[in-house]
Amino acid sequence: MIRRRLLRFPRLLWFFPLAALCASSCGSSASSGDPPPGQLRFETLPLPDLAVPPEVGSFSENPGDTRNLGNAFRDAYADALIRGLPLRGVLGSDRVHPWPGRNPESWSQNWAGEGREPNSWGIPELFLALGVYRPENPLVPDTVVYTVYGRILDLYGRSAGYSRANGAAGYGAPLGEIFLENGEVIQRFSRGRIVLDGGDGRFIPRDDPFMARLRDLTIEEIDGEFSGPGIPPEAVWAFARAWAFAFSEGGPESDGPLLWVPFSRPWILQSEGNPVSALGFYLKTYNQGRYVFTAAAAKELPLRAFLISGPVLAVLLDGKRIPGTEGLRPLGRISGGNDFTRSLAAGFAFYGLPLSGVLPWPPGGTGEGPWEEAQRFSKGWIIVHR
Repeated sequence: MIRRRLLRFPRLLWFFPLAALCASSCGSSASSGDPPPGQLRFETLPLPDLAVPPEVGSFSENPGDTRNLGNAFRDAYADALIRGLPLRGVLGSDRVHPWPGRNPESWSQNWAGEGREPNSWGIPELFLALGVYRPENPLVPDTVVYTVYGRILDLYGRSAGYSRANGAAGYGAPLGEIFLENGEVIQRFSRGRIVLDGGDGRFIPRDDPFMARLRDLTIEEIDGEFSGPGIPPEAVWAFARAWAFAFSEGGPESDGPLLWVPFSRPWILQSEGNPVSALGFYLKTYNQGRYVFTAAAAKELPLRAFLISGPVLAVLLDGKRIPGTEGLRPLGRISGGNDFTRSLAAGFAFYGLPLSGVLPWPPGGTGEGPWEEAQRFSKGWIIVHR
């Protein structure tokens, strides 16, 4: 069971206070004391206790031939804890079930959190865990589960989706976690996007290109793009999903096969629960290392691939120390590799292994100015002022 004491959660956008949302998205200008765009800082935060309550991922009925579905919900729960969501188990006695019942769009389970922000469902502590009901491509068979919460959950419960329905029937299942694009907080669903702006937010119906890109992958493309020597199928699928989510048609050029980068000895990641022992990471790059996808390999961590690029990638590769890193010590080394791989691994050893994509971060403690970007590493958060 997860520990019942509260963990130290960062100021991550796990909820969306409307006042802060308006302040950061309604044209407020940054104050003269703000750091310049592109400046980075680090906020140290160890991993939380990643113990998952046993009722997470349990079923109300036999899911049939759906593969590893219970594990998908357990992985999503651990991933949500890593990103800072204050979860405290399953809400009531809810079990994983098809939703809506007569024409399912998703597998769903209700989780409980420490949030007390009102939402359209009338359950302030509600966090929804959802995965698509049918895999997009039989070659990429496993359902992946994501969370819907805060202001997006509030909109998800309103009857403004497809055919004026709410929930999975109106908006579909989530295709990923929240992200930041052009200053707006977005979550992609199988029927469109929910976008948070300076007002109440909006739903944009569309066929997301992610679905088509993943659905249309062939065996030859999967083997050529995401396979590599000794790479297990679950890593192949994780990188295929990350690639489909990140790039539009005609994305960057691959630099080569998916690689396994082992550590000389396991890296022990600091945690408020049991120790996390990482054996290495998977790696694939594009455009001569301009875009890096990576996934940490540890039995305690969900296997998910994340994109690293821009100033965060630059600081990992060049060895520079950003504000907030005082006192950090390297975790270890890798075995072999080229100059690029060794430089990247040295950055991971200092900041920790990457455990999220780029997430929206409330601006500088004041709620004024544009959203910042934050990426979770096992030692804490790298934050980029925009």
